[in-house]
Amino acid sequence: MKALKLQQPQFGIKLRELRTGRGLSQRDLAGEVVTASYISLVESGARMPALDVLIHLSSMLGVPLSELTGMDLQGAELPGTALSGGAPERPSGTRADDGGRELPPQAVSEMILARNSLSIGALGAAREELEQLYRSPAALPSTWERLSVGFALSEVLAALSANAERYALAGELAALADRADQDSARFKALVDLAGAARDNGKLAEAYQVIEKATALLPTSRFAGTSEHARMLGVRLSVVCELDRDAEIGPPVRELLDVAQQAGIPAVVGSAHWAAATAYSRGDQAEKAVEHLMEARRILTSLDLPVRQWLRFCTASASVLIDLGVELETARTYLDVAYSIVQVSPGASRPLVDSIHARYLLAVGDAEASEKLCRSVMKDSSALIALDQARLLAAWGKALGQLGRNGEAAAHLRESALLYEKTGALRAALKSWRAISELERSPSGGY
Repeated sequence: MKALKLQQPQFGIKLRELRTGRGLSQRDLAGEVVTASYISLVESGARMPALDVLIHLSSMLGVPLSELTGMDLQGAELPGTALSGGAPERPSGTRADDGGRELPPQAVSEMILARNSLSIGALGAAREELEQLYRSPAALPSTWERLSVGFALSEVLAALSANAERYALAGELAALADRADQDSARFKALVDLAGAARDNGKLAEAYQVIEKATALLPTSRFAGTSEHARMLGVRLSVVCELDRDAEIGPPVRELLDVAQQAGIPAVVGSAHWAAATAYSRGDQAEKAVEHLMEARRILTSLDLPVRQWLRFCTASASVLIDLGVELETARTYLDVAYSIVQVSPGASRPLVDSIHARYLLAVGDAEASEKLCRSVMKDSSALIALDQARLLAAWGKALGQLGRNGEAAAHLRESALLYEKTGALRAALKSWRAISELERSPSGGY
């Protein structure tokens, strides 16, 4: 097998020309996969992108890999494939004799418009443009092209907290990837489906799907890349919620090792973030805070998209509140999250409010917590199932502290049943125990 060796700085120059020719900024091109500073390093010739990044770049630019690299991919080994071996599979819809073809003009323009909308935070417009393109067979005649647009649409739906729609789309993309007969596409589609199933409270399904993705890793060409790390992050979150792994340490170490192999700071920071969440589920406060601090140290040095910062702030606040430690820091994260929500159309305020309600309970303001819980639960559709269950549990505890035991027990029971429905049995047990404690304390309080 011959090695495909991209030439720098020639590749960087070509990448810059393709990007600017399509009206994209470095942040637009980076998307949610890498950072703008990473793109800058590649364009300057100081960095050589791995396979998963090349696939992302080809998708964003609307050109096949062979045209992006300027080389014949037949029998070639792309950067980042050494751990999995073999040549990358040719995307469906490309032609071996001419190295592939451009996306139709309509598709290119729609993608540019969608990315422009994303760059200014207009998530609703981006969703509309990508959905129109995804549902247009004439604009996307090949399976590979439709998958690329579908994956981009999935990111937007996740940012909009459109959980049901994202789950439905993920199922379509998984079926589409099966027809494409590419293990790399199947792998990514399955990881997306597992994440969407998890966020829709379908933890058992998420576990089954992520195990299928794990089995495809050796032939996916993603071993040791950011996609591999992402898969491990999703798996870690699912097994922790399901309480499948007795020891959190080994899967956390595996995730961190792969993140280091990927060589992208944002991936390493996100891995520590996932580790912090995992340890918090296991009530290991010291390790959770340690990884959270490391994630913050890495991510604050990067030019991350605003939506990613919002996710980090809400997740960090949630971890600290769950553990009952460093609540002043949790409040700071909440303040930053509220600031982002105010200037980011489409950002999920209900999620920030739900975490704020839990914070108020943690600092002893049961009355304010109960009021905010009631307000958020009037329209909780933007919350994933697990966040709804957490909010119901907080609402029940707040009511209990206010002496309203009947209402408290009802909401705690709702929480327990929702946890059980999702498969989070350990969390469900905590809600059932809270009901028992309430029954032993008829005057209220915990």
